[in-house]
Amino acid sequence: MAVTTSKKQLFTGVRVGEMKLKHRVVMPATSGLRAQWPSSVPSELMLEYYTQRASDGGLIIAESSAVSPAGRAYHTGPGLYSESQAAGWHRITDAVHRKGGSMLAQLTHAGRATSSEIIGAPPVSASVDPSFWADKSIVVSGPNGFTLPSTHRSLEVREISEIVDEFRLAAQNAKASRVRWHRDSGRSGSSGRTVPAGSKQ
Repeated sequence: MAVTTSKKQLFTGVRVGEMKLKHRVVMPATSGLRAQWPSSVPSELMLEYYTQRASDGGLIIAESSAVSPAGRAYHTGPGLYSESQAAGWHRITDAVHRKGGSMLAQLTHAGRATSSEIIGAPPVSASVDPSFWADKSIVVSGPNGFTLPSTHRSLEVREISEIVDEFRLAAQNAKASRVRWHRDSGRSGSSGRTVPAGSKQ
């Protein structure tokens, strides 16, 4: 009886914030790493990928999008800090909307979990932890394949407000892209925010 009840609930509607979903089958975030490099603009392949997986009344949680060039965690990961990136996400959310779906975009800053090969400068974090870059089991995806994270440095006080502003701009870009947003704070030494990336409403 419990299995039957759960099955019925799975295909019933639910409200998530401002979004009204027709069922409870949600696609979780996947790190496809298919954005254009080095622009981090969402690609045609990303458009195809999310369009294929959209469903009427369903919800897709998109892969994390960096809030700045220095916040990028991966080679070919997308961003939401430029107009061209916002335009790329807008195309994707429009395609998902046409199929009746909604999207959540994740805004993130890699913190220390990245490489200077990706961001062009030493990574930053709240504090310096030498054991992090000494751990050979921690790798990041760079332009030349997997590599160890670069030596990071502590943020200066003035930089904290600058990163807050980066999240603010990325959130504005997400809204312009018709994407809801959410903070992604799963990375070591990183911070993030999830933005509504595309409710049908």
